[in-house]
Amino acid sequence: MNSLAFVTGAGSGLGRATALEFARKGWRVIAGVRTGADAQSLKREAPEIVPIQIDLSDPANILRAAAEVERLSGPQGLAVLCNAAGYAIYGPIEHTTPEDVVRLFQVLTFGPTQLASALRPALARHRSATGKKSKILNVTSWASMDATPFVGYYAAAKAALLRLTQAQMYEFGHFGIDVIAIVPGLMKTSFVTRASSEIEGAISSLSPEALRDYGAPMRRLARLSATADSNALAAPPSWIARGLVALSGRRRLRPQYNFGVDTWLVVAMNRLLPFWALRRIKVAMFGLEPPSLTAANNRSAHDLQ
Repeated sequence: MNSLAFVTGAGSGLGRATALEFARKGWRVIAGVRTGADAQSLKREAPEIVPIQIDLSDPANILRAAAEVERLSGPQGLAVLCNAAGYAIYGPIEHTTPEDVVRLFQVLTFGPTQLASALRPALARHRSATGKKSKILNVTSWASMDATPFVGYYAAAKAALLRLTQAQMYEFGHFGIDVIAIVPGLMKTSFVTRASSEIEGAISSLSPEALRDYGAPMRRLARLSATADSNALAAPPSWIARGLVALSGRRRLRPQYNFGVDTWLVVAMNRLLPFWALRRIKVAMFGLEPPSLTAANNRSAHDLQ
């Protein structure tokens, strides 16, 4: 019997491409999707894939989905769990609601680790049944290594997932399970193509005070995002998916794999440049220069009049 992979976020983007690549390579595939429409679309393209609905923002739903994967995995267990679901929120830290932050961390950080814990028996059973290590592939982002204005909470959630992945590597290694961080860069997916409109939506929801303070730099981010999908550095998700499936068949793995030229550029810049230089680049890029002392004094004097 062929090995079994469970891929979350399979309704679109990298998750969908990875589920399809696993199926193309002859794996049995369970695809975690959010909606029935996503499930039907995936089945039309690859009838052999088994879609199940999972909502990573709901801990109870995660446990129900994990129980279904446990049932489907049978005596041979689960060979690969690929946590590829995700989304982003945009906006200044001080104007982001706690509710939005909690949901983001639940989907990007707590959900994947809860799912991995719930499926740990199925993953360990694969090792016992086949003598081969099972694998957890946690998809993070180069944002986990390099913060950018107005996506701070997304970067923080991905950075937390990166560190938890490293901790899981030690803990789950005890059961013959490899836990690997996957760090992709820009991809030609709806995640990227939606970003500009989502940033514009975030700008429109700002209060007048917040718009005065942050509107112009956020519009710069929106303009940058509008051209991201045509960026020569943006990789097709199918290319990264092929890499993930190839890693799933290896016996020896590194704890982290970086995909994309832009990811390696971020790594190199953070290793070679001092923080003050990185800060200067981003301050200039987003127009976040601090006001001059003279301008600040003039404003203070005006306020006293």
